Amino acid sequence: MNAVIAAMDVLPYDTPADQAYAEIRQHLAAYGQPIGPNDLLIASHALAVKAILVSANVGEFSRVPGLIVHNWLQ
Repeated sequence: MNAVIAAMDVLPYDTPADQAYAEIRQHLAAYGQPIGPNDLLIASHALAVKAILVSANVGEFSRVPGLIVHNWLQ
């Protein structure tokens, strides 16, 4: 496990992610489809750094416009 973690880059959660958080939250609230606050943090960070999000929680994350989600369990 340590080897896997050592190979990963940890990216800071900074202003672009904050802005993405606010935009996503506002958009989803306007359509009555909010997601949980932790999922919102994850989604906004992925969008801000232009990352593909790997998660089995496709139901929540698929509501986020522009977010690319891959489910490796399928």
